[in-house]
Amino acid sequence: MKKSNYSDILIVFASAFLLRLLFLFQFQSVILFDNNIVDMAYHHDWAKAIADGIEYYSGPFFRAPLYPILLGIVYTLFGDNPWIIKIIQAIIGSFSALLVYLTALNIFSKRTALIAGLIFAVYGPVIFFDAQLLVPNLAIFLNLSALYFITKIESEDKLLNFIFAGLFLGLSAIARPTILLFILFLFIYWIIQNRKNIKSYLICALFVIIPILPVTVYNYMQDSQFTLIAAYGGINFYIGNYKNADGVSPVIPGVRQDWKGGQEDTKRLAEKDVGHSLTDSELSDYWFNKTIDDITSDPFHFVKLLIKKTVLLLNGFELSNNFDFYFFAHQTSLMQLLIWRNILFFPFGLLLPLAIIGIFLAGKEKKSKSVLLYILATSISIILFLVTARYRLYLIAPLAMFASFAITKVLSEWRQISFNKRLIILFVFIIFFFTSQRDPYGYEQTSDAHGLHATGSIYLKNGEISKAADFFAKALAADSNQTESLNDYGLLLASQHQFDAAIKLLKRGASLPYTNYTLRYNLGYVYIQANQPENAIAPFKSVIAEVPDFTYAYNNLGLAYMWTEKLDSALEVFRNLRSVNPQFANGYYNSALIWLDKENLDSAKFCFGKFLELGYSDMAEYETAEHLLDSLNRL
Repeated sequence: MKKSNYSDILIVFASAFLLRLLFLFQFQSVILFDNNIVDMAYHHDWAKAIADGIEYYSGPFFRAPLYPILLGIVYTLFGDNPWIIKIIQAIIGSFSALLVYLTALNIFSKRTALIAGLIFAVYGPVIFFDAQLLVPNLAIFLNLSALYFITKIESEDKLLNFIFAGLFLGLSAIARPTILLFILFLFIYWIIQNRKNIKSYLICALFVIIPILPVTVYNYMQDSQFTLIAAYGGINFYIGNYKNADGVSPVIPGVRQDWKGGQEDTKRLAEKDVGHSLTDSELSDYWFNKTIDDITSDPFHFVKLLIKKTVLLLNGFELSNNFDFYFFAHQTSLMQLLIWRNILFFPFGLLLPLAIIGIFLAGKEKKSKSVLLYILATSISIILFLVTARYRLYLIAPLAMFASFAITKVLSEWRQISFNKRLIILFVFIIFFFTSQRDPYGYEQTSDAHGLHATGSIYLKNGEISKAADFFAKALAADSNQTESLNDYGLLLASQHQFDAAIKLLKRGASLPYTNYTLRYNLGYVYIQANQPENAIAPFKSVIAEVPDFTYAYNNLGLAYMWTEKLDSALEVFRNLRSVNPQFANGYYNSALIWLDKENLDSAKFCFGKFLELGYSDMAEYETAEHLLDSLNRL
């Protein structure tokens, strides 16, 4: 077995760490550095709950727990200073680069291993995502740790290698469960290759199970149902494959985009469809089965979607997920140097064709088979869900190994390679290079609207209203139908009593297809604020039709009827509100006022009494109800 070179180890690790550190110093001026959004906010909040010793949510794990647990440990020990966790992740990412070198050394030459490690060390998207509170940083490290021991088995069939391979695979599964497909492929390959080694395979499987078992037991204790790792798999599968899915956008029509809202809405829609409450495990099964129904009802569409996602996987353009990747990355000079989308889609657009040549030249090299299996399983798992820059990161390390092999092989043996084989190499490279540079679905043409909106949302959250308004306006200038900006800018303008402008934006947003109900609710709410209750009725009614248990939509619809003197309609709405949410005190207060106006004193007394019994917190309304009830009792 080849021994690693200490100078090569130092070069790879130092290159990776210094570049990550340089990026952090540049990235600190970008608003995303210390403001977490979407998945990053979810991980941050979960880790804060762990550090504070409080429950984040009840039930089985909604998402795989290992990364938030690691984050929670860091917060417990060092606090939630963004610099600390980002430096720790820079170190983890640097060790991942070192593992690329060591794994490639198990298969190829020292020269190939060094180049592979350096490719990963300087790979722009990996450096960028190593600085975000997202799973890939940890999961890639665990995957590469497992691959190191798996490839080591080819030359050292020792039990310890099987033990560590299994342990890291198990840990990776509770960080990102899609590795389970590779685990399945690996064990099938091992059994076919050598059935005499069953004992070692069983021990490896045991150590895969060891990290997973406590998670599964915890999940079962929460709802007495089997959930292997997390209850989000079915929902994710639906997002990637439902009948209107595009294979890129992590959205379900009508579902809010924040984590809490998304969880509530996916549960609400499922329970509305089945007519009863669902546990988290049943919810995942519901969405999985719904996806299968969509696929079987229109298999041709599903095949087209798979083809599209395969094309996107091979494309050099980096597709965004929770935030605009290029918008935020290119705010640093280092990423402008390491990531291009003009002229060439770099670096993936060059890495992929080189890696394909490397795979071709590796031929029947036995030691590379497990890495090829990893590439195959990872590619399938990406295509079955969503194809984005963040999920494609898991392919970069093995592709770097084969790309490096192609470089060293061609440079050292080009004259020894037969003429026909040279032609094949050039043909394959040209085909995959030009394929990776095409943008057949027009994603490269998208505007900066999402990045501008995300920036505005962060400023709004931080109370910097004028900056938020400026970025929302820029987002709408870039894309006049950007629904998030239409909604948020509309609410911001309403808060400044610019009601006509706010209503115009919200009406435009509500008229767009596939917008979720919150935009229509906000339109109705702004009509109420603008003293136009007659216009608020239709939006609130449409929201209730979609979300029959939305307390505030009922309450505001009742108020709109009250203020347009449609008192019987208002009473019916408040009656429905009380059946939906008997503890919502305002429904009783508003009903009491109507009964008072209609001179039905007994009903007014009952509703005021119920309102006071529930102990509503608005002191002015409480005192009014107390005074009126006292007056009624004296009659």
